[in-house]
Amino acid sequence: MKDTNYISIITFLLFAVLVTPLITGGGFSLNFGKVLYFRLVVEAAFIVYLLLINRNRSYLPAKNTLLFAVVAFWLSYFLSSVLSVNPSISFWGEPLRMGGLVTLTHVLIFFVMMAAVFDKKTLLTFFKISIRVACVVTLLAIGQKLGVGLVPSFGNEKPNGTIGNAALFAGYILPNIFLAGYFLFIKKVATIDRYLYYAFIPLGIISIYWTTVRGAWLALFVGTIYFSCSLIKKLSLKRMVLVSAFVFMVATVT
Repeated sequence: MKDTNYISIITFLLFAVLVTPLITGGGFSLNFGKVLYFRLVVEAAFIVYLLLINRNRSYLPAKNTLLFAVVAFWLSYFLSSVLSVNPSISFWGEPLRMGGLVTLTHVLIFFVMMAAVFDKKTLLTFFKISIRVACVVTLLAIGQKLGVGLVPSFGNEKPNGTIGNAALFAGYILPNIFLAGYFLFIKKVATIDRYLYYAFIPLGIISIYWTTVRGAWLALFVGTIYFSCSLIKKLSLKRMVLVSAFVFMVATVT
């Protein structure tokens, strides 16, 4: 089998991770089904990736500052897990949250494979699909708030879509809002995508506001200031007006 076949399989599996937020099964915990699916898909991709690098070492991830930072974070988590008062929970995580070192290791492997096999075009496509999934989750959360939700809010009055927790929902939607802003204000995208981003950004901000998670509000406000400052020298007057409206909206709801 050619290298391109291995890469295609890995890419397909990594893209399959994007539907994780839409998984609602798992019995007593919504996170259980999501994390189990994520782990299985990453492990399957990792097996194929090991076969690939066994054939061609050039697909090992490039050494750069970002990679070192991510590995350093994993090492610090590993050390804290070893020295934890309850190493078992630190390693395996608890069933309700499904975190722990095992899940974080899967996230690290996921990042390494993305860095190794994704080119810029593939990465941008990955982000675009992520925004679309976030749109679905946001619409479900808004439906919950309005009492017409297709999925229940899982015993919580705060909207959370299919995530099951308002804080986790806000943490998931937030980076997708900035990704949408990146495509809307910096990259040239198709008209239908532009309309999608115009709709998603305010809806995403409103849904985060409804969660009443102050940490998410603060992150949105600070992130918007940083994002806007980084755009000052890159935008036309028309787009600067749109960014200003975006900043005003964020400032209003936070």
